[in-house]
Amino acid sequence: DYSKAVGMCITPEEEAAVDEKFEAKRVAYVAEMCKQGKFHVAKQYALNEEEIAKCDEHEEAQQEASRLEWFDFYLSECKFDKAGELACTTEEFARVGAEESSFNEK
Repeated sequence: DYSKAVGMCITPEEEAAVDEKFEAKRVAYVAEMCKQGKFHVAKQYALNEEEIAKCDEHEEAQQEASRLEWFDFYLSECKFDKAGELACTTEEFARVGAEESSFNEK
């Protein structure tokens, strides 16, 4: 507990050391929550715009990875309409079209 630890400090140096350790734990906790995909929790412990932006970047990367995974899954299952809904780039739309054409030729 931070309050207890600070209360036991005698010198400013000891208090600074406690602050440093608690800050390191907070930063590690934010990183762990991002890693686990608990972005709302991570943002609660983020103290500045830079940390919030980093959480947002992790969240966007996870969402993009998930989108691509579903996109590939729908293509593999020949669910071209669903894959088309997830397509975002010219290349992805072209891939859906090519795979659907190939499927229809069989």
